[in-house]
Parts: sequence; C-alpha cells; structure tokens
Amino acid sequence: MMMKDAGRLAMAAGAAGVWMVLAGCAAAPTLTPQARNHYDQTQQQVAQAGAALLVETCLYRLEVGTSHVYPALSEAGATRLAQAVSKTLTEKGVKVVSTQTPFVCSVLEPDYLQTLTQVDKPGGEQKPITSYPLKNTGTALPADQETTTLGLLKKLRALAPTRDVAADTEVKAMALDITPEEASALARQFGAPYLWVVDIQEQDVSMGRSISMVALTSTLTLGLTGGAFASWSTNEDAVGNMVALIDLTRREVLWKKQSSAVARGLVDFERPVGTEEQARVGAAVLLQPFYPLPVAETTSATTPPPAATTAAK
Repeated sequence: MMMKDAGRLAMAAGAAGVWMVLAGCAAAPTLTPQARNHYDQTQQQVAQAGAALLVETCLYRLEVGTSHVYPALSEAGATRLAQAVSKTLTEKGVKVVSTQTPFVCSVLEPDYLQTLTQVDKPGGEQKPITSYPLKNTGTALPADQETTTLGLLKKLRALAPTRDVAADTEVKAMALDITPEEASALARQFGAPYLWVVDIQEQDVSMGRSISMVALTSTLTLGLTGGAFASWSTNEDAVGNMVALIDLTRREVLWKKQSSAVARGLVDFERPVGTEEQARVGAAVLLQPFYPLPVAETTSATTPPPAATTAAK
C-alpha cells in the first residue's frame, strides 16, 4: 500500500476507523484469471451455505513509562467494523448467520499484555491487567469455546497470506491445523460452515517514546503472537489487518489477506470513531480483491479528506 493513501485513509477514518488504511490502497491488485475465477466460485459456495463473522480489534498506546491498551475503544471499533462487514457481505448475497467480537488484544502475548495497563479513554485512569484475554462487554464465551477460538486465531495469524497476483502461482486453499473435533465445535458455535475473520491492530506511540526509542528500533519489537505485525518497531505508529475466509468443514483457509502501514503520526485515538459511511467504504476495501471493489468505493476511499490538525502526542 502506498503511504500517501494510508495517510489519507487514516485521516478520513478517525480513531477505531483507521482500519480503512489497512486494506491496502483502494485500487484492486491485478489478479490472475485463475484467481478471479477461483474467488467467484468460492463466493457462490459461501452465498449458498451462509457464513459467520469473528472480529477483533486491538488499540494500544506505547509510552515512555507504562504502556496501555484501550478496551472500550477497541470494543467500539470492533462493533462498528462488524456491522459494516456484515452489511457488505449481506449485500454480496451472503447470509451472515452470527457475529462474535469476544476478545480485545488477544494478538498480544499473554505475558506481555499483563505488563501493560488498561485505560478507558486517552488520559483516563490506568488500571492493571490481570488476565488473558481481555474480553468485550457482554460477550464472554464458555471456557471451551474461548480456548478453541483463541487457538483458531493464533494458528490463522501464523499462516502466510494468499498469493493471487503471480502468473505462475495457482491459488489454493491452505490447510488449517485444527482437529475435526475443534472444527465441528467452531461450526456449532458460529452456526455456519464458513467463517470470516477480521483482525485489526492499531499502535499509537507517544512523542516521548518515539524520541527515546528511535535508536533502539533494530532490536525492540512488540510482543505480538506472530504474522507480519510481529516485527513492528516500537517508536512509530502502525496499523495492520488480517482478513480471512475459513471453510470449517474442510478445515481450510480459502483466502487470507494481511496488510500493514507504519508511519509517525498515523494513529490518533483522540479523533472520533469513523462515520457509518467511512465504515462502509472501509469494509468494502477490506474485502477486496476477494469481492471486487466497485468504482464508486475506489473513488471514496482515495479522496483526500479536508485538512486537519493533529494534537501533539
């Protein structure tokens, strides 16, 4: 993704809406004919059978002293994102059977997460984190479902993204290392044979942290559980996403996309949550190129917003 587009989308999205950045530039990549045909056929299968949706967001701020996560902002972002993605899938002819947003920041390693504090809003009171994972309000899962869902997310994050633009590469499903019993349990939990997973991280770095850590970025990285985001430096703002479609019956990942952008000043949790329209455009961008991005959405996603000022961090 071009950083120019990342900056435009970040300013348009606002806090908990900057995930619009993560999908990559709005211009869809040039897919091979085989890839486009594969996705079109898969779309039909998903539309016929129905799908469920699992969403997680993790918003956190790195400080010179104790860093912290924002459970309330993360939950608000997950709710807005889940609504937008669900609506987009419905418009594509998919019956969304269920939506779950059970966790906050399960992407962070348990030991690392418990060195942080939790804050309701920027400048709020810092409270200790004593358990893993953090859970969204009113979405607690039974212990067995929690364990299975966390295991699914960890294994999914470790898989490489789908390659679909190289002419010499055939798009194939990837095996997902879960047992038949786990797959059956997940299908019962979500009520559908197909599962869409959307996983978002936003890292905000204070100015003091940025200045003090700049000389150490080659050796210091965040305590993430794997994937492309595990190598983020700790002195720059960063946003990242993972979007995947899982066939629980066959225990396969049919499609996975992973994107990230790193730049100082990219994330600002003082900005309000993005509007419903921004969320709608962001969801469409997130799901492309599996679902082609309409021309109108391309224009909306790349139009620069009005000039704005960013408070000092």
